[in-house]
Parts: sequence; structure tokens; C-alpha cells
Amino acid sequence: MSHCTDTLNRNYRPSMNPDLSWGYRRIFVVAHETRVRNRWLRLRLRMTSPNVKVKSIRTRRYKAQNI
Repeated sequence: MSHCTDTLNRNYRPSMNPDLSWGYRRIFVVAHETRVRNRWLRLRLRMTSPNVKVKSIRTRRYKAQNI
């Protein structure tokens, strides 16, 4: 059994299979891009309307108390 898993791992190693590694990299890059975009959107909202800031802080404290 261990021998089979070892061969599978060797076959699916990113260095041996560039397509697979690129797929994983693309997923991570997309996740990071969405995170950055959300942060920028939040900052923009914060600049335009001051109420958003107060609400976000309030909800954050409320969640912390619940946990």
C-alpha cells in the first residue's frame, strides 16, 4: 500500500506535472486577487460614507463577544 501511494505522489509532484502546479497557483492567485479587491472596495466605501466604518467596528466587537 505504501509503495502505491509513493508512486502516486511521485506522479503528481508539481515539478513533474506543470499543468497541475499551474492550476493550484492560479487558484491561490485568484484568491489573493479577490482578497485585495475586497480590501480596496472596503476602503473606498469607508472613504465615501463614514457610517460603514462604525458599523464594521461594531459588528466586529459583537462577534468577538459572542465567541
